[in-house]
Amino acid sequence: MFTEEDLASSFGVRQNTPEFVEIDCGCTNPRYGDTPGKLRAYVDGKVEIDCNYMEDCPKDKVSPIEFARHAGTTNAYHNWKSQIWVFSHDGHKIALRGLVC
Repeated sequence: MFTEEDLASSFGVRQNTPEFVEIDCGCTNPRYGDTPGKLRAYVDGKVEIDCNYMEDCPKDKVSPIEFARHAGTTNAYHNWKSQIWVFSHDGHKIALRGLVC
C-alpha cells in the first residue's frame, strides 16, 4: 500500500501491510490536551481510529469524526482533517489535512 519511502517522513508507524497501514495519531483539545490514538487506513479508503486515552476506552474502530468528537472538539464534522494529526520524522505534529488528498 505504501512504500518505505512514503512512510519515511512519518514517525510512529506501527504496521504496514498490503491491506492497511497503522500509525500513531492524536487530536488536541485546547482545554483537555492531547487524546492519543492509532489510525488505520485501508487500501479501499476506509479510515478507523482506536482511542488510546485510557486502557479501557470503549472507542475502538471509530470514524475520524467520531474520534475528534470523543476528544472534545466541537466542530469535528467539518474540520477533522485539521484536528487529527500524526507525527513527522522529527516529532512535530502534522495535521491530516496536509497528508490527505
